Amino acid sequence: MRILTLILLALLVTACSSTSRTKDGISQEWLYECDDSSQLHVVYINQPNGQSYAVLSFHDRIVTLSVSRSASGALYIDPNNPDGVQWHTKADYALLSNDSDPHHVECRSGTVMAD
Repeated sequence: MRILTLILLALLVTACSSTSRTKDGISQEWLYECDDSSQLHVVYINQPNGQSYAVLSFHDRIVTLSVSRSASGALYIDPNNPDGVQWHTKADYALLSNDSDPHHVECRSGTVMAD
């Protein structure tokens, strides 16, 4: 329940600012342009205890993912379904994939959302 509250708080706070500091951590909202001509909105939440989350909004869905071990870049997975949706970022490149669907979406040039 605490995580859900933090995510909702981050979404509300980032609606007013691109980078926000709260007593529970830092959140940042990014917009990605993807190869399927879609835009993908992501709110990154970094808590003081080291836990990090990515809340993705795409195709009328909202998905909350937790950071996972990655050889390079940042990998976010659904902790309840590690073989489900995955969001992997490195520099200005990002990949949205789902192990149950062979199609993946490549995204580039993540930019911080302006006020």
